[in-house]
Amino acid sequence: MELPSGEVLENALADATQDPAKLEYFYTVLSESILIVVREDAVKDPSAGLSLKKKAGVDLIKVESEGLTYIPVFSSLGRLKQILPGRSDHFPIGARELIAESQGVALFLNPGSEPSRPLSTGEVNGIASGFILNRSTGYLDTNGAPTIVGQASTPPKALIDILTDAFKKMKDVKQAYVTQIFNPATDHTPHTLVAIDATKDAAVAVKAIKTLTTPLENSGAAIDVMSISTNSLSTYFTNECEPFYKRKVLGLF
Repeated sequence: MELPSGEVLENALADATQDPAKLEYFYTVLSESILIVVREDAVKDPSAGLSLKKKAGVDLIKVESEGLTYIPVFSSLGRLKQILPGRSDHFPIGARELIAESQGVALFLNPGSEPSRPLSTGEVNGIASGFILNRSTGYLDTNGAPTIVGQASTPPKALIDILTDAFKKMKDVKQAYVTQIFNPATDHTPHTLVAIDATKDAAVAVKAIKTLTTPLENSGAAIDVMSISTNSLSTYFTNECEPFYKRKVLGLF
């Protein structure tokens, strides 16, 4: 397989910056790319490349932005020379290898240049775990932030059972969905999102669901609840998901 060039990665980043729907493609291109990183100390043969696993004690330079610390990574040698002219202590590394070994550490792609993008620890962890790749992107959450949504590899059976039983007594709930949601800018891991389609008092139903899910949250589960409306995220559920609960026409489940 031919690896994406630095130009392909930069174009994917520029497109994703303008259109959140293209985030998925950017993450895919990034994960398949060769990136350039910079050592704290110069190496004798920077063109040879290094493996972080094989080179114990390799320390990469860090940068700070808005109070956060990042490992700077560059889409190409040319981009590095443009941003940090005169540095020879650099080496190429596969993005997947770097990301796998940098979980818990944020990355910054092409800092000081355009296009550029900070990659939060949540994004790094999400790429490493595989959650971010091949998921639906381009939806905005209820606060207007770009999000990544997708089904969990294992459905949350305990949650589904609790809610299915409760919905039989909640006549306003027509159908309900469950998925995982991830905000690359703020989240460290994906969390569960329940969406309900209610006929009238959706706010009351949402409040009741939050009460029902409190024991699960006390056990460590992160669960959000929303009602289906006309916002961007609602279209994900109505267009791409099958409800786990659906009330029958005659009011019988």
